[in-house]
Amino acid sequence: MPRSSGPDRRALRQGFVLAAVLTVPTATAAIVSALVRTRAAENITLLVAVAFVLVASQLFPEGRLDLGLCAVLSITAAVLAFFWAPLAVLDLRGDPVTATVSGVHVIGGKQRMYQYQLRGPDGRTLPGALTEYQDVYRTGDRVDVVADRDAELDPVEAGDLDGVRGLGLATGALLLLTVAASVPVGSRHHMEQVASPFRRYRPRH
Repeated sequence: MPRSSGPDRRALRQGFVLAAVLTVPTATAAIVSALVRTRAAENITLLVAVAFVLVASQLFPEGRLDLGLCAVLSITAAVLAFFWAPLAVLDLRGDPVTATVSGVHVIGGKQRMYQYQLRGPDGRTLPGALTEYQDVYRTGDRVDVVADRDAELDPVEAGDLDGVRGLGLATGALLLLTVAASVPVGSRHHMEQVASPFRRYRPRH
């Protein structure tokens, strides 16, 4: 009689469970980076990524080396998604604007952040702030930016959108690699768990 495909399906299902757990950080990074305008966005993304890697390690406690590779792919994809998502949205619905710096707000810490308030050609303040990690502008300087016409995202320098498609391809490729690596790791773990009792308690002939 042909063997039942039940165990194989269960093993494959476990593989997809691991893949799903490790793709959550990438989705979270994309959403958080597009919606949260504070410095806390980076911390939220990092905490979510670490939390789901820990969840995966508890669900699949064996095969630590393979799981470690999957975790590295997952976190790398999340980091790229964090930077790519808001740029991708602005690439779709952003308007180029030659703005004037009207003020600057410095956020202290280990690495300072400079948030520049901008005015458009009509004199109105642009929603959000242009964020830089170096003090590159002074009040009155003119800068070419892309501003969100829906006023939900911060403006970015026009040049920041030059590599958005390449960054998106890299993010997608790493996400696919995460899934491709996670499915066999999760499936193999399930098969080892099923086979281990039979290796320990072999029937006597």
